[in-house]
Formats: sequence, C-alpha cells, structure tokens
Amino acid sequence: MDIDRLDFHISYKCKNHCIFCSERNRLVRFKDKNLSPQEIKDILLAKKKQGFVYVTFTGGEPTLSASLPFALKLAKLLGFRTCVTTNGYGFSNADYCKKVIQHCDEIMLSSHGTSDDTYSCLTGNKESYEIFSRALYNITEECSSGAKKSLFFMTNTVLTKQNAGEIEDLYCMIAKNQHIQQCLLSYPAPEGGAFKNYADIALPLWKAGRIAEDAAKIIMSAGKIIRLFGFPACYLGKYAEC
Repeated sequence: MDIDRLDFHISYKCKNHCIFCSERNRLVRFKDKNLSPQEIKDILLAKKKQGFVYVTFTGGEPTLSASLPFALKLAKLLGFRTCVTTNGYGFSNADYCKKVIQHCDEIMLSSHGTSDDTYSCLTGNKESYEIFSRALYNITEECSSGAKKSLFFMTNTVLTKQNAGEIEDLYCMIAKNQHIQQCLLSYPAPEGGAFKNYADIALPLWKAGRIAEDAAKIIMSAGKIIRLFGFPACYLGKYAEC
C-alpha cells in the first residue's frame, strides 16, 4: 500500500496538560527540539519527492510554532493538501486565524466539553475553554464570511469520565454549526498522560458505547460525518460502521 499522508510534528510545545494526552512523553522528550524554517523546507521537499500529497501539521500544539505560517504557505506552494490539528490556541486570535486559515484545506479543532470547569479539569489550563470558544467562533466567522468556503472543518473529542455528562450538549452544539463537517470521538488510549491514571479517565466500555451511539445519532441526523475511534464495534450497535 502506498503511503501519501504525512503527520508533521512541527511543535512539541503545548499550553495544556491534558490528562488523556497520548503525546505527553514525547512533549517532554522533544520539548527543546524546534525545527528551523530551512529544516522544515528540506523535509517538505523530500516528502514531496517521495510522493506524499497530504500533510497534517500537529504537535504538541502546532500554532505555538512561529514557523507554522511559513510551513503552511510552503506546503500549499508545493501542492500539498494541508491540515492543522489544534486546541485553538493560535486560532483564538482573530488576526492570526485570518492569516493562517487561507493556507489550510482542513482544520481539526479539539472540542472536549461545554464548560470552564470541565475543560480546566481535562487540560490543566484555566483559559483553555475560552481559547477553544474563541477559536471556534473565529474559524466559523472566516467560513461564514466566504473567505474560506472550501475549508473542511472537523472536531476531535476524547470521551472521558470527566466530560461524559457534556457530550450530548457538545454534539448538539456542533450539529448546529453548519461549517463543521466531520467529528472524531475517541476512547482514551492507555498511553502518555493517561497511562498511570487510566481507571480514573476511561469509562466502562458498555457506558462509553452508549454515549458514542447517542453522539453518532445526533451528528448523523445533522447530515455530518462521525468517526468513532478506539471503541470495540460490539459496543456500538448499528453505529459500528462508524
């Protein structure tokens, strides 16, 4: 099978300290290893020659890298389809959002709850819910204005004991946003930040499966796509195909 999709960890910095973060160990290991613009250019040129056509800039939090706007612009010039996975940090600034979004074909925004308390509990950052909310607003505004009609806008949610009670409200809110096209709902992986305290984070599979089914019903009823990751298919009923 030919591999043509590149995950490019452009930053190993993050303002959040998510209890479920699968990258936690690598954030510590590589925190001071920042690529120069020349190194980014060399990597993108090499991967283009190898046949890669799609690049996701991820991290850590990629918008904490001062090189992200350069990397996105260069990737587009080289003919890549571009995606940014983000907790919203950079996009919470309207000017930054307007500047960067023009070079994005896709954005995946982490969306883990509907309240300050839940977000703070999950991320260890008291500002994280406000950052998410502003980023969601700014990206939606850019799409609504027609400045970025072609953006494929996605959300990413990790289901935990801490946010289980807000998933229905979160997905109802997402369902009403006409610009969000796809949602990813994940069961937490027992690695990174979740490794030591997994029992405090992960719901019983039967309960997680029911919440995932309800979420899928909400999203699919709104004509959007939902992907369910990490859930055994036998717990998802008729939504196992997701």
